[in-house]
Amino acid sequence: MKRSTMVFRTPLLLMTLAAAVPAHADRWANVKADCQGTTLKVSAHLLDIKGSWEAACARKSGQGVGHGITRRADKCVKNNGMWGEWYVRNHASCRADKGTTWANVHETCTGPTTSRVSALLKNISGSWEAACAVKPADKAVAALGVSGPADKCVKNNGMWGEWYKTGVTHCGPKFEPAKQAGCFGPNRQVYSARLGGHLGKQDWIAACRGTDGPGNLGKPNRCAKDALATGVWGEWYSSEACVKPLAWGSFKDNGCVSNMKTPDANAGGITSEGMRSYSAVLWNAGGDWLEACRQAPAKVKLSDGSIAPFPYPTACVIANANDALGWVTTAVIGAGTAFITAPTGPYAIAATGAAIGLASKAVETGILEAANSNLNVWGVFWVKDAACPAP
Repeated sequence: MKRSTMVFRTPLLLMTLAAAVPAHADRWANVKADCQGTTLKVSAHLLDIKGSWEAACARKSGQGVGHGITRRADKCVKNNGMWGEWYVRNHASCRADKGTTWANVHETCTGPTTSRVSALLKNISGSWEAACAVKPADKAVAALGVSGPADKCVKNNGMWGEWYKTGVTHCGPKFEPAKQAGCFGPNRQVYSARLGGHLGKQDWIAACRGTDGPGNLGKPNRCAKDALATGVWGEWYSSEACVKPLAWGSFKDNGCVSNMKTPDANAGGITSEGMRSYSAVLWNAGGDWLEACRQAPAKVKLSDGSIAPFPYPTACVIANANDALGWVTTAVIGAGTAFITAPTGPYAIAATGAAIGLASKAVETGILEAANSNLNVWGVFWVKDAACPAP
């Protein structure tokens, strides 16, 4: 009797164990989560599938994927295996306004009428992209004239929001503060200021001429590129006493003009017969150096100690400060024209023929655009001297 009892119990135990073991031991693994706006997308890889992948995914609960998910997948996707996807709207981890703030707010001009407002998004707890995409402009950002979420989100040492503006009026050409810049003539103080702002593809000189200066200076009297052609400056000639008046340096006796291989100045209607040449650098000149020189009176100290008064020089030249005869430019006073000769000195500042025109336009036409800092404006004075023979 004992043996038959054991025979009946063994099949019953096996049936009970078989019922407790699931038919399919598939499982979720490789769980990923990412914010799409304020919606949390959760993905999980279904492993150890027996039978149809689609059917296994469709009936499998979300138990084990985390993030409070227990329901079946909202979507099943084949992608190197079978993946389940769940979408949780307005998930706390994806709310862009949860503690995030805009910082380092600034505006950059991108053209004469366009600009970009940029701000760094701080305290991001979820997806950077999602947080930036929905975060609206705060008070600091809106103060620069933009609103709503950023037009573009950029990763660059953090997540930046960018808003783009058009029709702006503060990005065009405008002068920086003006400074005293020499003397243009008796009681004519020169002020100069660099033209700033975003010029785009505008002509620099034209933009300078059409832009009012700082304060009440109005349109410039003259515009010129700087020595390295990296910017353009406006210059204003104000009717007031110069802080540093024009002053001639020591006069140098250059000898008789007739003894020169080439006269140091083409004096127009003035004959070189019996003439001795003196020269001196003109200090404190501002604006157009040649034009300032042309208007500068001088009391030339001659070799014998006497003084010869001149209402203005016989000629004005741009020259190497170390050698008054190293001329590269000669301005003829009588004819009112600047003749640019072939560079002969060691400090040539322009290619031959690069600039020919009125002396008052000397800088604008290129004479000084590549000027060496060793250059100055010099006055040449021809004085009648009986010791100088006829040519």
